[in-house]
Amino acid sequence: MNIHHSNKDITVNGQRPVQVTMFQQMRFLNYLTPGSALLPHIDLAKVDPFSGCGRRSTHTFIMYISDCELGGETALLQELSPDGPFAKHEVLALTTPVRGRMLIFPHACPHEGKEVVSVPKVLLRGELHIE
Repeated sequence: MNIHHSNKDITVNGQRPVQVTMFQQMRFLNYLTPGSALLPHIDLAKVDPFSGCGRRSTHTFIMYISDCELGGETALLQELSPDGPFAKHEVLALTTPVRGRMLIFPHACPHEGKEVVSVPKVLLRGELHIE
């Protein structure tokens, strides 16, 4: 897949336009086994090797490629528990995987992939720089 670098000005809530840059490097995640999950974590910033200026990502995007009828939700969390990834975490928002749905959140936002019941769960994950 070859996706060209794109810059778009987007207006958010009627406020001034923000510039959104999508990084070229993306990856598909394919959950084929029931019971697959992703433990609570935060995403690290990536440096865009194609920008020529060392631009660092600020946000993650997830584009769901398939529906997941049961399980597989992405949970945005209040914080990472000091008791570790297996401790109970307060969920701020839960996004059900629906084909074509896109979820965008800051790298610093703790999140987890809930256990997949209906397979497959397929998504495209990438980085954005939002100014």
